[in-house]
Amino acid sequence: MTQAEVWDLLLKAAGLFGGIGALTVAAAAFVSKLVADRSIESHKAELGRETEKLKGELAKKTETHKLNLKKREILFQKEIEAASAFIALHRTIEPELNPRVLWEEAMVAAALDLAGIEQKLRDYVAMFGAALSSENRREIDVCMILAARHKFADQKDAQAIDKAAVVAHDVLTSLGEIERRFLDELRS
Repeated sequence: MTQAEVWDLLLKAAGLFGGIGALTVAAAAFVSKLVADRSIESHKAELGRETEKLKGELAKKTETHKLNLKKREILFQKEIEAASAFIALHRTIEPELNPRVLWEEAMVAAALDLAGIEQKLRDYVAMFGAALSSENRREIDVCMILAARHKFADQKDAQAIDKAAVVAHDVLTSLGEIERRFLDELRS
Protein backbone atom coordinates (compact mmCIF):
# COMPACT_ATOMS: atom_id res chain seq x y z
CA MET A 1 0.00 0.00 0.00
CA THR A 2 1.38 3.22 -0.96
CA GLN A 3 1.18 6.40 0.85
CA ALA A 4 -1.39 7.74 -1.60
CA GLU A 5 -3.59 4.72 -1.09
CA VAL A 6 -3.38 5.13 2.70
CA TRP A 7 -4.46 8.74 2.42
CA ASP A 8 -7.25 7.78 0.08
CA LEU A 9 -8.46 5.08 2.47
CA LEU A 10 -8.29 7.47 5.44
CA LEU A 11 -10.27 10.10 3.55
CA LYS A 12 -12.90 7.53 2.56
CA ALA A 13 -13.19 6.34 6.19
CA ALA A 14 -13.43 9.91 7.45
CA GLY A 15 -16.13 10.63 4.84
CA LEU A 16 -17.95 7.48 5.82
CA PHE A 17 -17.83 8.35 9.52
CA GLY A 18 -18.80 11.97 8.77
CA GLY A 19 -21.77 10.85 6.69
CA ILE A 20 -22.93 8.51 9.44
CA GLY A 21 -22.53 11.37 11.95
CA ALA A 22 -24.55 13.67 9.71
CA LEU A 23 -27.22 11.01 9.37
CA THR A 24 -27.20 10.51 13.14
CA VAL A 25 -27.54 14.24 13.74
CA ALA A 26 -30.34 14.44 11.16
CA ALA A 27 -32.15 11.46 12.74
CA ALA A 28 -31.74 12.95 16.23
CA ALA A 29 -33.09 16.31 15.03
CA PHE A 30 -36.10 14.59 13.42
CA VAL A 31 -36.90 12.55 16.52
CA SER A 32 -36.55 15.53 18.87
CA LYS A 33 -38.77 17.66 16.58
CA LEU A 34 -41.37 14.88 16.54
CA VAL A 35 -41.32 14.59 20.35
CA ALA A 36 -41.46 18.39 20.74
CA ASP A 37 -44.40 18.67 18.32
CA ARG A 38 -46.33 15.97 20.18
CA SER A 39 -45.58 17.63 23.49
CA ILE A 40 -46.74 21.00 22.16
CA GLU A 41 -49.92 19.48 20.72
CA SER A 42 -50.62 17.73 24.02
CA HIS A 43 -50.07 20.98 25.91
CA LYS A 44 -52.29 22.88 23.45
CA ALA A 45 -55.06 20.32 23.92
CA GLU A 46 -54.76 20.58 27.70
CA LEU A 47 -54.89 24.39 27.50
CA GLY A 48 -57.91 24.14 25.18
CA ARG A 49 -59.74 21.93 27.68
CA GLU A 50 -58.85 24.30 30.51
CA THR A 51 -60.03 27.28 28.43
CA GLU A 52 -63.37 25.59 27.70
CA LYS A 53 -63.78 24.74 31.39
CA LEU A 54 -63.11 28.36 32.35
CA LYS A 55 -65.50 29.60 29.65
CA GLY A 56 -68.20 27.32 31.07
CA GLU A 57 -67.60 28.53 34.62
CA LEU A 58 -67.64 32.15 33.45
CA ALA A 59 -70.88 31.59 31.52
CA LYS A 60 -72.45 30.00 34.61
CA LYS A 61 -71.34 32.89 36.83
CA THR A 62 -72.60 35.38 34.26
CA GLU A 63 -76.01 33.71 34.13
CA THR A 64 -76.19 33.59 37.93
CA HIS A 65 -75.28 37.26 38.08
CA LYS A 66 -77.91 38.11 35.45
CA LEU A 67 -80.52 36.15 37.41
CA ASN A 68 -79.59 37.95 40.63
CA LEU A 69 -79.80 41.31 38.86
CA LYS A 70 -83.23 40.41 37.48
CA LYS A 71 -84.41 39.39 40.96
CA ARG A 72 -83.12 42.66 42.39
CA GLU A 73 -84.80 44.59 39.60
CA ILE A 74 -88.14 42.88 40.30
CA LEU A 75 -87.77 43.40 44.04
CA PHE A 76 -86.87 47.06 43.53
CA GLN A 77 -89.97 47.48 41.36
CA LYS A 78 -92.08 45.89 44.11
CA GLU A 79 -90.46 48.19 46.67
CA ILE A 80 -91.38 51.20 44.53
CA GLU A 81 -94.95 49.92 44.26
CA ALA A 82 -95.08 49.30 48.02
CA ALA A 83 -93.75 52.79 48.77
CA SER A 84 -96.21 54.40 46.38
CA ALA A 85 -99.11 52.42 47.82
CA PHE A 86 -98.04 53.31 51.36
CA ILE A 87 -97.86 57.01 50.56
CA ALA A 88 -101.38 56.82 49.08
CA LEU A 89 -102.58 54.83 52.12
CA HIS A 90 -101.03 57.34 54.50
CA ARG A 91 -102.87 60.14 52.70
CA THR A 92 -106.20 58.33 53.18
CA ILE A 93 -105.53 57.69 56.89
CA GLU A 94 -104.18 61.10 57.76
CA PRO A 95 -106.99 63.46 58.75
CA GLU A 96 -107.64 66.43 56.53
CA LEU A 97 -106.83 69.62 58.31
CA ASN A 98 -108.45 72.91 57.53
CA PRO A 99 -108.82 76.18 59.43
CA ARG A 100 -112.14 75.06 60.94
CA VAL A 101 -110.77 71.75 62.35
CA LEU A 102 -108.41 71.76 65.32
CA TRP A 103 -105.64 69.16 65.58
CA GLU A 104 -107.23 67.73 68.72
CA GLU A 105 -110.55 67.31 66.92
CA ALA A 106 -108.77 65.61 64.02
CA MET A 107 -107.10 63.22 66.48
CA VAL A 108 -110.45 62.39 68.06
CA ALA A 109 -111.82 61.64 64.59
CA ALA A 110 -108.78 59.43 63.89
CA ALA A 111 -109.26 57.74 67.29
CA LEU A 112 -112.82 56.87 66.35
CA ASP A 113 -111.49 55.34 63.10
CA LEU A 114 -108.75 53.19 64.63
CA ALA A 115 -110.57 50.03 63.49
CA GLY A 116 -110.56 51.31 59.92
CA ILE A 117 -106.89 52.29 60.19
CA GLU A 118 -106.00 48.85 61.50
CA GLN A 119 -107.84 47.16 58.62
CA LYS A 120 -106.22 49.39 55.99
CA LEU A 121 -102.78 48.57 57.42
CA ARG A 122 -103.59 44.83 57.48
CA ASP A 123 -104.72 44.95 53.85
CA TYR A 124 -101.57 46.86 52.91
CA VAL A 125 -99.28 44.32 54.63
CA ALA A 126 -101.17 41.46 53.00
CA MET A 127 -100.54 43.03 49.61
CA PHE A 128 -96.97 44.33 50.00
CA GLY A 129 -95.49 42.54 53.03
CA ALA A 130 -92.85 40.71 50.99
CA ALA A 131 -91.45 43.96 49.59
CA LEU A 132 -91.16 45.76 52.94
CA SER A 133 -87.90 46.29 54.76
CA SER A 134 -87.82 44.64 58.16
CA GLU A 135 -87.82 48.02 59.90
CA ASN A 136 -90.85 49.30 57.99
CA ARG A 137 -92.68 46.01 58.53
CA ARG A 138 -91.97 46.11 62.26
CA GLU A 139 -93.19 49.72 62.55
CA ILE A 140 -96.36 49.00 60.57
CA ASP A 141 -97.01 46.00 62.83
CA VAL A 142 -96.61 48.25 65.89
CA CYS A 143 -99.14 50.71 64.40
CA MET A 144 -101.58 47.85 63.74
CA ILE A 145 -101.22 46.59 67.31
CA LEU A 146 -101.76 50.07 68.76
CA ALA A 147 -104.81 50.61 66.59
CA ALA A 148 -106.19 47.17 67.47
CA ARG A 149 -105.77 47.72 71.24
CA HIS A 150 -107.55 51.05 71.25
CA LYS A 151 -110.12 50.72 68.47
CA PHE A 152 -112.98 50.03 70.84
CA ALA A 153 -112.72 53.23 72.85
CA ASP A 154 -116.03 54.02 74.49
CA GLN A 155 -117.38 57.06 72.68
CA LYS A 156 -119.16 58.19 75.83
CA ASP A 157 -116.02 58.01 78.00
CA ALA A 158 -114.05 61.23 77.48
CA GLN A 159 -110.95 59.77 79.13
CA ALA A 160 -110.95 56.71 76.82
CA ILE A 161 -111.43 58.96 73.79
CA ASP A 162 -108.55 61.19 74.91
CA LYS A 163 -106.31 58.13 75.37
CA ALA A 164 -107.33 56.80 71.95
CA ALA A 165 -106.62 60.25 70.46
CA VAL A 166 -103.08 60.12 71.86
CA VAL A 167 -102.66 56.64 70.35
CA ALA A 168 -104.05 57.92 67.02
CA HIS A 169 -101.49 60.74 67.14
CA ASP A 170 -98.71 58.21 67.82
CA VAL A 171 -99.90 55.99 64.97
CA LEU A 172 -100.08 58.92 62.53
CA THR A 173 -96.62 60.12 63.62
CA SER A 174 -95.21 56.63 63.09
CA LEU A 175 -96.84 56.41 59.67
CA GLY A 176 -95.18 59.70 58.71
CA GLU A 177 -91.80 58.34 59.82
CA ILE A 178 -92.39 55.15 57.83
CA GLU A 179 -93.18 57.22 54.75
CA ARG A 180 -89.94 59.18 55.14
CA ARG A 181 -88.02 55.93 55.59
CA PHE A 182 -89.58 54.53 52.40
CA LEU A 183 -88.42 57.56 50.46
CA ASP A 184 -84.93 57.39 51.98
CA GLU A 185 -84.66 53.69 51.12
CA LEU A 186 -85.63 54.31 47.51
CA ARG A 187 -83.20 57.18 47.12
CA SER A 188 -80.22 55.37 48.60
